[in-house]
Amino acid sequence: MPDEDKKYRQFYNAFMDYLKNPDWNFGIHNRLIETLDQLFSCPDIPVSIFYELYFLKCYNIYLALARNPSTPPEILGWLAEENDETITNLLCANPNTPLDFLISKASYMCKSYLPTCGLSRLAPCSNAHHKYRALRNPSLPVDVILAVFEDELKMKRNMASASFYYLCSRNFIISILLNPNCPEEIVFDCLLDNDNMVNFCAQEVLKKKQADGKYK
Repeated sequence: MPDEDKKYRQFYNAFMDYLKNPDWNFGIHNRLIETLDQLFSCPDIPVSIFYELYFLKCYNIYLALARNPSTPPEILGWLAEENDETITNLLCANPNTPLDFLISKASYMCKSYLPTCGLSRLAPCSNAHHKYRALRNPSLPVDVILAVFEDELKMKRNMASASFYYLCSRNFIISILLNPNCPEEIVFDCLLDNDNMVNFCAQEVLKKKQADGKYK
């Protein structure tokens, strides 16, 4: 199929036409953003288009690139260097953003009002400090909490009780118990754990939840 016949081309040409329009009123601006989103939704868009658009050095294009999960990680890394709060928030929610950037922004991202995608990727990461914070964050999705709990429980059971990795897994599980949205089944699983610290923490969480009327 000739390149001119591909779906992305019509949106690309329309977007370039809007960029050339000297009448930057609100209507033109909205149509430009809408056309850009339509362009990015095309499955046949070449990777080269992302680079071409990035080098136009337009803030609204930066925003669209930052929120698009198809944007190449290299471009997302360049956008991270902008140190713009809106771009940063979009990058934290983008599943294609390099993990190094998420780790560098962990303290900022672990605030509860930020998007959960970045937290979901920090929760299982190897950086213990950021992992603790992510696991306690009330914005962390429950399915991620459950998945990390299962992984850490297996790790703890396969390690000697005095080993470094055992202690790390114990502390990760305690962080999960301290998450306000810790699922009930995790608390009850931990009540049966033969680790005294995990068991004690689970008992305290259960008492508080029952007092608050959250658990039966």
